[in-house]
Amino acid sequence: MPMALLQPFRKMPFLRIIIPYLSGLTAGYYGFRTETFRMLLYTSVILVILLFIGYIGRPFRYGRLWITGVLASLVFFLLGTLNILSRELIKERFSIKESELTAAKLLIVDTPEINPINVRTIARMLERNGTPQRVQIKTKVMVFFTRTGLSEALKSGDIIEIQSRFLPIPGPANKGEFDYRAYLSRQDIDYQVFAGSNNWKFAGGTRRNLKIYAILCRDRLLDCYRSSPMESRLVALLSALTLGYKTDLEAETTELFTKAGVVHVMALSGFNVGIIFLLINYCLGFMRKRGITGIIRLLVSLVAIWMFAIVTGLSSSVTRASVMISLFLIGKHIHRDVHPLNVISASAFLMLVISPFSLFDVGFQLSYAAVLGIVYMQPVFHKIITVKNRLGDKIWILFTVSVAAQLATAPLTLYYFHQFPLFFWITNLYVVPLVTLIIYLSVPFVILSFITPVKNFLARILEFLMKAIIGPLDRLADFPGAVMEGIFINQIQVILLLILLVGMGMYIRHHRAGYIIVSLSAMLAFIFTDTFRLYSTNRQQYLTVNCIRGTSIMNIISGKNNLVLSFSEKMPTEKMLHYSFYNWWVERHVCRTVDIFTRKRMNEAKGFDLPSISIQNAVLGNNIFLNYSGVSLVVCTDDVFEHFNSPNKLRTDYVVVTDNIRPGISKLSKHFDVGSIIIDSSVGYYESKKWTALCELNKINCWPVREKGAFMLKVK
Repeated sequence: MPMALLQPFRKMPFLRIIIPYLSGLTAGYYGFRTETFRMLLYTSVILVILLFIGYIGRPFRYGRLWITGVLASLVFFLLGTLNILSRELIKERFSIKESELTAAKLLIVDTPEINPINVRTIARMLERNGTPQRVQIKTKVMVFFTRTGLSEALKSGDIIEIQSRFLPIPGPANKGEFDYRAYLSRQDIDYQVFAGSNNWKFAGGTRRNLKIYAILCRDRLLDCYRSSPMESRLVALLSALTLGYKTDLEAETTELFTKAGVVHVMALSGFNVGIIFLLINYCLGFMRKRGITGIIRLLVSLVAIWMFAIVTGLSSSVTRASVMISLFLIGKHIHRDVHPLNVISASAFLMLVISPFSLFDVGFQLSYAAVLGIVYMQPVFHKIITVKNRLGDKIWILFTVSVAAQLATAPLTLYYFHQFPLFFWITNLYVVPLVTLIIYLSVPFVILSFITPVKNFLARILEFLMKAIIGPLDRLADFPGAVMEGIFINQIQVILLLILLVGMGMYIRHHRAGYIIVSLSAMLAFIFTDTFRLYSTNRQQYLTVNCIRGTSIMNIISGKNNLVLSFSEKMPTEKMLHYSFYNWWVERHVCRTVDIFTRKRMNEAKGFDLPSISIQNAVLGNNIFLNYSGVSLVVCTDDVFEHFNSPNKLRTDYVVVTDNIRPGISKLSKHFDVGSIIIDSSVGYYESKKWTALCELNKINCWPVREKGAFMLKVK
């Protein structure tokens, strides 16, 4: 690396720390197992001793200083790995058996969410079977209460006693489905419990900590919003924009903001904290930045930022932004020049030491990607055009900020959400100023809420501003091509896109041909990998018996053809199909070619258009025989096997059992030469257990979809 690039790198110590530490976290999460913890711990101790000897004895001088750097990097790599593995070990040690009836004392740590049939909240385990939980990472539980007057009165900080079975959070049931279990586990929520009205009670007393006080402050503000004369939809939107509380938000509103490319204003994060900082900085503009007044100005700014973080519930995104801005302000006060990348690295390191699993959360990755894009790409874009008019320059700055943030987060957006909004550069120009005004007006709205006329007047202004946001977004969403959807990129392509963006940004900044070569190489590699993947999807053949509880559903993918076969009387909703299958369909490039066959349509159709698929109805009653590229299945939907006598057994690779069939192996083996039995998701829990036991007794391969998830077969 040229010395010109090494010099600024040496001035950013936290950047040199965060790179190996992030690598260690990734290795601990995806690579190492908990069994290696002791070995890694001993290795890190030896490396620390070597570093200490090198520092005291100074054997590494001049040309050998790189040895110290390598040792330090290895130490931080191992610290990251050990941070992950230590928490996994604690979870394993204090795990709860599914069959164990547990009497526990729980502390409610989140605002209970009242649903039509239940009350849901998050609780932390204080005691289990009379024994206090003395662990560093407290076990958290998702609790579902039967909706009663008592459960609706629950609030954060209450302590309850419960006796029930603590069940593990179920994993994804279908290929590509969102892994809700992993998402909750990263927040230390590994169990769920269903509390009927008779198996829980208040334990008496409450417990408060900073986090609970913050949530209670946010709940008070929510009550203030809800008592205003605004429409409920707009109250939910105001809660999301100013407090980051999105529980009451309608799915249509979230989708609208997502398609417009402005969903970031609803995620309480650096944007909102930045607005508060700018307001405080403007109000304190009369104070000098140095001396006693400078210290007072710094303290007031820090208090204001963290007060905002507390009253909004101390969410992880706001905490990240508050840490980052606090470090920046302190650094600016101590030194005249603070490198932004060092501040960003320091805040990330501090957050990941406390909460290492945050690295694998989408919100964490997107927030830091957006900040890096704004810091490094926005100044480059701003210099492309010089606008002398002050108002025009402000608009140009806003435009370049939105473009920089959107481009920096584009690889992650495509990877996680498979879509990219095309009109973000328009919507941000008016949505961001309006949201800024809404946040400013919400402050006097809350402070003066005890004066009813003032409260109602400000509520009408806020209502008008929010309608001014939603109205144009509604019209824009109807435009064809407003969002590019159904895009899939893999992890390698994410890295290639990041290299491409960094290379282009460095070329614009430094005008060196080497950066163009790097960018073009990344682009060619991206095109090559995408072409190879597209070629492989043209020849793909998959058959899956999917898992949507209470339904019997199958999916066949042949090249670019995508068939969904529903054997139940009631079809799953479009929303459920999208949740269960969309990511998998996008990955296989068949999300736009979905063809749904209900039982009625299968009975009416003579066959499928694809020569590799044949279907026969009314096999032994109303059962269905299906052949796909030589793989044969019988879908049992009519329990009439005992009324037929078959001289010859029907050869079949798989027998799919639905909820219409009573458990029994002999009646199936009487007609079919059974290879394997698939118990689909329409079969109830206890019936599925009976089928599984019968298969084990008769030594027949069995796949219970309800328990193991979707059955997937890659057809040759």
